[in-house]
Amino acid sequence: MGKRIFWKYLPYIVSSYFLSFLICIGFAQEDSSESLLSGLMERLIAKLQMLVAMGTRVTLVACRLSYSLMVLVGAYLYLTHLNRHLGRDLVIGGLLLTLVAEILWPILMH
Repeated sequence: MGKRIFWKYLPYIVSSYFLSFLICIGFAQEDSSESLLSGLMERLIAKLQMLVAMGTRVTLVACRLSYSLMVLVGAYLYLTHLNRHLGRDLVIGGLLLTLVAEILWPILMH
């Protein structure tokens, strides 16, 4: 019962902490409200850029893990004649994922 109450009111708790943080920042700086807002926006943009960079790294790690396993399992299935068609498809899919993750992704991100 206690867990449901916690999850029910979690957005309100988080927003109140965030608003109190913003108010503390506002009182700590005695500048104009325009510089306060621009400072907050700059910090928000920096955090979002960091989040996107971290998401990109996590996506690349997941892609590398996926294409490695796809090629290994596909080669095993193909070479042992357990399921040649699935093995061939896994190898082709793994190679295409390798092409996207290692060649096209860095080109598109820069």
